[in-house]
This record gives sequence, C-alpha cells and structure tokens, in this order.
Amino acid sequence: MGSYLRFIDASAIASLSFVGLINLDFFSEIQISIRSTAIFALIIFCAYLLMTFRHNIYHERRTGKIVDELLALGEAIIYSFAIALLVTVSVSLFPINQFYFLLMGMVASGCLGLRILVRVGIRYMRSHGKDYRIWLLIGANKRSDEMIKLVKQNPHFGVRILDVYDLMNEQDQDFKASHSPSTKTLNDVNDLKLILAENVVDEVIVSLPLRTYYDKIQKLMDICHDAGISIKVPTDPFSKLDVSSKVDDTGGVSVVTQYTGPDKIHMLAVKRVVDLIGSSLGLIFLLPVFLIISIWIKLDSKGSVFYQSIRIGLHGRKFMILKFRTMGVDADKKQAELSDLNESGGVAFKIKNDPRVTTLGKYLRQLHIDELPQLWNVVKGDMSLVGPRPLPDLEAAGNEWWHRRRLSMPPGLTCYWQVTGDHKMPFNEWALLDLKYIDTWSLWVDVKILFSTVKILFKRQGW
Repeated sequence: MGSYLRFIDASAIASLSFVGLINLDFFSEIQISIRSTAIFALIIFCAYLLMTFRHNIYHERRTGKIVDELLALGEAIIYSFAIALLVTVSVSLFPINQFYFLLMGMVASGCLGLRILVRVGIRYMRSHGKDYRIWLLIGANKRSDEMIKLVKQNPHFGVRILDVYDLMNEQDQDFKASHSPSTKTLNDVNDLKLILAENVVDEVIVSLPLRTYYDKIQKLMDICHDAGISIKVPTDPFSKLDVSSKVDDTGGVSVVTQYTGPDKIHMLAVKRVVDLIGSSLGLIFLLPVFLIISIWIKLDSKGSVFYQSIRIGLHGRKFMILKFRTMGVDADKKQAELSDLNESGGVAFKIKNDPRVTTLGKYLRQLHIDELPQLWNVVKGDMSLVGPRPLPDLEAAGNEWWHRRRLSMPPGLTCYWQVTGDHKMPFNEWALLDLKYIDTWSLWVDVKILFSTVKILFKRQGW
C-alpha cells in the first residue's frame, strides 16, 4: 500500500507542477517550453521518490495521527522542490522568480488537501467495518487494558481484537485473580501455533514484561515469523514514568532510546536559528550601548570591563560565560567568606546586598544589563536565549542527583526562575521550574518567557 501511495503522490506532485509551470505565463512574463516543463516535472518526481525512500514516511499509519503524516508529507515536498530548484538553477533550465515559490505553495496545498480527503475517507471506511485488521493480544496487564481501551475509543483504526491470552507466571497471580474472566490462558507458548492455525490473525501484540518473559517472547516471535504473521513487542524493558522512548537506527542496529525533555528535532533546529538571528541582531543594535557601558565601568572601578567565568552547559559541557563586571576584581575569592549570608539556599549563591558589588554594578544588575554580553555565548552556541540559567560547576551539579537534569537542554539568558522575580527562591524550587521548562518546552513557551523577561526588566528587581 505504501509503495502505491508513494508513486501516486509523486505523480500528483509532478503533474501539478507541470500544469502550474505551463500556466505560469498568466502570472508573469516568463514563458517556459513544454520540454523544460517536462524535465522539471521529472526532476520533482524523482526527487520526491528519493526523499520519501530516504526518510521512510510511507510506513504503516493505521494508528497514527493525521497531523504527523501531513508534516512528513509537507517536509518531503519542500525538500523535493529545493532539489528541483538547485538542478534548475545549475543547468539554467528556466529563470526562477517569486512565482516558483508560489507554485511550491500551491502544489503543497493541493497535495496536503488531497491527503486529508483520502485519510478522512479511509477512516470513515474503517469505522464502518471495512479494511480492518485482527489483533491477538498476549499478556493481561495494564498495558493490554490500555491497548483495548485505545482500540475501542478509535474505531477509525480499523482494528478488531480476537482474544486476550495470558501466560502463567507466579508474579502475576494477584493481578490475574482480579482480572477479567474473559482473559484466556496460554499454558504453553507452542499453543499459539494452534490458535493461529484455527483463527484469522493479522498481527500478534505482545504486552508481556520483557525482563520476566524474555525467553518466551523470543519463542512467540519465532512462531509468528515462521507463520508470516507480524508481531509487535514492547520496546521499553525498563519502564519509568515521564520518560519517552523511541526506536533509532544506530549503524544498522535498531536500539531503543529513552529520554526526557523535548525530542522535536526540527523545532529545536528552529530554536537554534531563532537564537542565532536574535542574538546577532541584539549584538549589532546594542553595540553603542556596550561601548558606553564599557567606558562607564572603567571609570567606576578598577579591573576589566568584562567578567569571565567557567559555567556548565548542555550535558556538562564547560564554557566561558561573558558578563559586564559588576563586582570588585577579587570578588570570587571573597565568596567563601560570605557563604553564611546566602539567601538562595542549597548550592546556588545569591545575596541581595552583596558587599562585593560596585556602585555601577548595582544598577547594571537591577536592569539585568550585566547579562547582555551573553548574547555572544548564544551566537557561539554555548547558550540559548531561553533555557535553565548556567551555573558554576559546584552549583550546576546541585545538591541532589535529580538536579542534573537541568543540563539536558542548553542554558539560557532567561528562564522561568528569572521571570518570577523571586531571587530568594530555594534551589529545589528553582530546579523544578527548570524541569518544568524542559518537559513542556515549545517555541511558544520561549516567546512567553522572553516577553515576561522584558516586563521584569522594567521592575528593576535584579540583584
């Protein structure tokens, strides 16, 4: 099915591109020959097939989300047009102007709209008993209960569950006693052969704990493979709440990756682009301000204009942070003497009326202007505009092991903690806010924190 759909989509994209280029003279003075149009359509056709084979977007999507399918399709179309554009410019096939991108938008919109209609039609058909698949579940536990509930709540999956079988195991006796009496028992793994021989089964879904039933699951897989029946097995042998899993290809070997925080590679790439553009523009526009502040610092106290210190970044990477100097030149040496005055608690070190701060430094801190040179750290990639604040080695490690998860995203110029304005917040609460950011991250979250940061600056609460 996937191969046919891939060919149909590639043909549709090529045909729409051909028609669009033929009629391009209605929108501009450019006239393209039939030959050039046909060559372009062929390039688009081949590029789309190449991209979809490379990224394998035509896998089974029976239980997937339409939005994920549309995003994959849209990405493949954009890449295909990019390849076609490169070839067109390289061989001077025809002149390129803004209408090329209009054509790309029209083709993408047409294909995405068509895909939505196709999926809606398929879902309607499956919801009414057509094109269904029969599943056999092995394992009576919470995971199989959730699977059954999911199938019942989504009739458009087109899935019918034949039976639920469980394997006898002493560890499961308490659960079995309270479980549904409709659950059947598979006394021996080889009994599956008889079940498959006497019933229509498209897929076997295994929900048994992998650690406990490893050998038996292997036998179940062998039986299904010999019968030519697909089998789905759990990929999370070490279950943990709030941890996501995905299957990766590492050197041709399939591995299960468990991770916390965001795994939206494309959105994280967009975040980096925004960081690069925002920090570069910030440095350019703030250059006159930097010059004035630099002169002022030199006149206010002895020492260099900038303060540099080692901070801990993504997954423990060390980097040199850059700030305007707001303290005396021997401030680091005096920190140990002031440890009793720490108002933050835990390993973080914060004092409101820090005696080490210079006269000018007090005003720079109130407006957080001393942090602006860190835009250079953002340009270099050591930091992001938004993220957990970078701390020195001792503070970054935290006083509890779970604090280290703060390092699973690049540190930022601002974060949830800064926009609260509560500088006396205990470090545990501070760390929890950072974990909240990591677990709920999105570009919109970054935007909201940046706007909140601008508001907090005018309150002059920094210290």
